[in-house]
Amino acid sequence: MFAQTSFSRPPQPPFKDSPFSIHGRFNRMSYLGGYGLIYLVTLLGYFILASFLGSFQLSSNLFNFEFYSSLSEASALVVWAFSLFLIYLNIVLVVRRLHDLNKSGWMGLLLFIPVVQFFFMIYLLLASGTAGPNEYGPVRPATFIEKLMAWLILVAILVSLISTAGIFYYFSGTDTLETPTQILQKGTEYF
Repeated sequence: MFAQTSFSRPPQPPFKDSPFSIHGRFNRMSYLGGYGLIYLVTLLGYFILASFLGSFQLSSNLFNFEFYSSLSEASALVVWAFSLFLIYLNIVLVVRRLHDLNKSGWMGLLLFIPVVQFFFMIYLLLASGTAGPNEYGPVRPATFIEKLMAWLILVAILVSLISTAGIFYYFSGTDTLETPTQILQKGTEYF
């Protein structure tokens, strides 16, 4: 229609956003809500896998090689495939959050450095993304589900902090026991 001049931008194809793709951006709410969704998927997935495999050991035994050796080859393959899917979802979250900050996704490798990992996660949670489009795409608003999950995660963190403080307060009472003998004596008084 209009002639393209040297000062105008070429028309951009419409941006298709897929939450399973590393292309695009996630703002802070989408990032936190994404972790909430991954947490739910993990719980439901391992519960379903454990019910089909006949093992309700949802503890750290899932990451133990003895657990996998007790499974059949097909069952172990399904558990490994699900674990790889969860790792991929975590990579997508970190890369898209870095894209929102106009940084390369390769900076996500900082998560493998133990001390830096803590501060890098704080940075990803608190840093505000670039306003307007950047080289990784346009601004992507958080969906309703992402906002809901982000607020549920924040409430869960607050409740866990309050309950942990309550437990420490309860166990740090003024009535302290001096020796293990006193513990046994006070514990056996009721029997």
